[in-house]
Amino acid sequence: MYAFPGAFQGGSSGGGRRGGEKKKKKNKGGGGGRGYGRGGGGSGKKVVARVREILTNSNGDRKRQLDEVRWLVREQRGGRLDITTEALREMLISVLRDGALAAATVLGRAHAGGPEGDTPFTPTDALHILVAMPQHFDCAPLEGAEFVDTVAGMTQFGSASLHAYFRSRCRWAVLEFLSEAAQVMSDIRSRPLDALVRQGKALPSLEYQGPGMKSGEMSFRGSSGGQGQAGMRGIMPGDYVMVTPSDGGRPEEMSVEKSGMPTILKVLDKSGLEKIQQRFGRVATFRVDKLANRTSFARQLAGTASMSAHPPSAVARAITESLLQAGPQIEALCSQRYGIPSAMSFMSGGSASTLNPSQMTAMASAVSNRVTLVQGPPGTGKTAVACQIVEHWVRTRAFGRDGVLCCSDSNIAVDNMLEGLVKRGINCLRLGRPETTSPHLLQYSLEGMVEARCGPNPAPQDRHQVTQRIIGEAGVVCCTCVGAGTAMLSTKGKGSSQGKRFAGVLIDEAAQATEIAAAVAISLGCEQLVLV
Repeated sequence: MYAFPGAFQGGSSGGGRRGGEKKKKKNKGGGGGRGYGRGGGGSGKKVVARVREILTNSNGDRKRQLDEVRWLVREQRGGRLDITTEALREMLISVLRDGALAAATVLGRAHAGGPEGDTPFTPTDALHILVAMPQHFDCAPLEGAEFVDTVAGMTQFGSASLHAYFRSRCRWAVLEFLSEAAQVMSDIRSRPLDALVRQGKALPSLEYQGPGMKSGEMSFRGSSGGQGQAGMRGIMPGDYVMVTPSDGGRPEEMSVEKSGMPTILKVLDKSGLEKIQQRFGRVATFRVDKLANRTSFARQLAGTASMSAHPPSAVARAITESLLQAGPQIEALCSQRYGIPSAMSFMSGGSASTLNPSQMTAMASAVSNRVTLVQGPPGTGKTAVACQIVEHWVRTRAFGRDGVLCCSDSNIAVDNMLEGLVKRGINCLRLGRPETTSPHLLQYSLEGMVEARCGPNPAPQDRHQVTQRIIGEAGVVCCTCVGAGTAMLSTKGKGSSQGKRFAGVLIDEAAQATEIAAAVAISLGCEQLVLV
């Protein structure tokens, strides 16, 4: 049905072939049959062009955008947009990046509401659309949740349970993201600028210098603010910011590539770069405000999409399928034997000899069952048991070539785990921003290891090769749950068709992590899960 990405198919009800060119000629001028999409061939392009024109001419006026998009939909036969999958996906992404969330919902429903009940998207398509979710003054969390419903309704899944899992968890992620964004926008509107600058949440007065060194980058100079008072994190690379012209023009969301002097920002949509550069070149100064955490949002969506598309393991399948299906999937999984320890080697000698009977029982369950929950009040040695479990996995090569992942919701808990494993002689790698890692553990961070091998300023190609080698050699990777979604772990290594898999996953302080954050780690191939 959607065989020609980026084009609009010809033909009538039996369309979808290149022979639709004849139909296009018959319908020329809009007479007879459908004059758009699948029915009229080229007229579908006019719909996309018209949407693009609406976005350009409205100058960010959301009400005007919504009114004109609704009128455009009414003009279509049956109120239905009939365009190819790729064109629909790119159109929705473009509308979202322009900030027109309500208009995107109207366009999505106009396609999804057709009599055929088309579901053209894959979970990956839906992911690419939802990641473009805008964050500005007009985006209400419930509007975002409604858009998730629209996109999920147009997405194909292997089962009703997978569909329900994707829809519900993506709603959670969007509601969390837009609620955080709403709070940020409230602070921008109501709090004094100098207070935000002191907290490291704003840069008061930047001047646009010109294009950066890389495609999509823009260079700014001026204020040295944004670092905040002592102890404040400030605006750092990887953050997302709103850049507002001093002339009251339309603000733009950008990512921070480099902070300090100069400040390098990158546009989210390179197709509009030239117009942004021209517009910014006519403005004296800009205000920069830190926005909600889009990186965490994107990683949570990616984990949800991975769990929904092709559940990568028995653990992932049980989580997703138990949502609707009756039956003890989770209960059965927890009692399922997995990875029976050879000769119960952990029982004798080594650091395991320091465990008390209750800790030994928890350890025995964790290394021999598919899923284990270790509970206990503070001070009962849960972290010591967690480190012992991971040591057993590594020493016995429990998962072959697959890795072991140690996660937590907080960086402090990750560092505590890392320190305990290092004392046991385990080869560990700490992922995450250097400023989030304890100074005495920086030697185990990726940045510290790369610098130790390549020097302070390695060539990009050398850095990439060394990074992948370090990740491949690590016995254990330690990071936050959301940090496990870094692209470095999904990069395909030499001779591999996929990124690094982690069959053993241990989540410390699991009650502090949300389910969608934990899913980021579980989606990387978890076969044995321990929650502490």
